[in-house]
Amino acid sequence: MDNTVNVYRPNELYFCSELTHARIVSMLGQKSMIPERLVLIVAEHGSVSLSIDNKELSLNPTQFLLMFPRQEAVINHVDDDTVLRIIGFMPALQDVVTKQFNINFFAYVHSHPVWQLNENEQRVIRSFFDIFNYNSNVNCGSFSTEIANSLFSIFMQLFYQRISAKSEKTPVPESASLLARSLSGKFLELLSQNYKVEHGVAFYADKLCISSKYLAQVVKSFSTYTPKELIDRRLGQESLFMLTKTSKNIQEISNELGFPDQSYFGRFFKRMFGIAPLHYRLNPDMNLLDKLS
Repeated sequence: MDNTVNVYRPNELYFCSELTHARIVSMLGQKSMIPERLVLIVAEHGSVSLSIDNKELSLNPTQFLLMFPRQEAVINHVDDDTVLRIIGFMPALQDVVTKQFNINFFAYVHSHPVWQLNENEQRVIRSFFDIFNYNSNVNCGSFSTEIANSLFSIFMQLFYQRISAKSEKTPVPESASLLARSLSGKFLELLSQNYKVEHGVAFYADKLCISSKYLAQVVKSFSTYTPKELIDRRLGQESLFMLTKTSKNIQEISNELGFPDQSYFGRFFKRMFGIAPLHYRLNPDMNLLDKLS
């Protein structure tokens, strides 16, 4: 039985909505998938206990939660007066905002989804939600999407600066040139669009009119991974998702992800995760996602 809960309007580029206590209670114990969206959540009142990819967490008004596309959340407990406010983006807007960020930033935040706020930060984030909500739910004309993108961009850039300052794993090197930064962002954008059909580094290098060797140098200046490793990690993430969340057979998944045949896909999956795709489907282990973090 499919017990997925959608808490957004799926056809919109972005949204800002509020979940009341009654709505949250109706979701207790149910799986809530938010596919293809980056989602920001704050507790306006009360608190909730939840699991994200089987990791136990709590959220109260002094914190905010950043969920990544295809993460799975289950709400386990909710206070009587809880109200949640949620902002979400489609990939078209996410890519514009986040493509210049160091890939390590996403790995770090993926493993630290809940963030504590001091008193000033609490006021700022609530003001951000108020402004974003006004833009989302009041007709602001033809510039609504640009305004939403700018608001979210400012928030993510400020958050990125905070994380980079707190963790030596995520800062973008000061010595990185503007050209290298631009090429790295374009590579990630091309990867997002083509990873299911193009698995080789040469394709992306050719699209950027540079050599594969130079692309590797550019990507390594912003990431601990090579271009090939990033391609494989994206394929690995999608493999895990499709094996867990779809009913497609192994051959269908292999075809959709652009592998020559099922046996080739099986070898790729075993190299990435140490087990066969069918074994993972029969014994899903969400901890395998940690291998991609």
